[in-house]
Amino acid sequence: MEKSIEQKDYFLEEKLKRISLLESMVFDGNANNDLSYNYTIYNKLFTEYKAFVYDSAMTYAKNKLQIAYQLNRKDLIDQTRIDISFTLLSAGLF
Repeated sequence: MEKSIEQKDYFLEEKLKRISLLESMVFDGNANNDLSYNYTIYNKLFTEYKAFVYDSAMTYAKNKLQIAYQLNRKDLIDQTRIDISFTLLSAGLF
């Protein structure tokens, strides 16, 4: 436990690198208009942010909800609604 606390800066830096890479992938996906690809990347970004920065998690959850509707995928719509609920609960907003 103590060693993990000492390495918090390392873990934060690694998380920020993953987020940066994923965010750059969103722009690539948008250029191709590949909705499934974008949904997957937004989902990964949501996962990275959900216990880290609630505002960003909510932004990516809303983005993936919009895509889920465009794809007309009830399973993705339902899962994303659950993700939004999780974010609101975690942030103390519900």
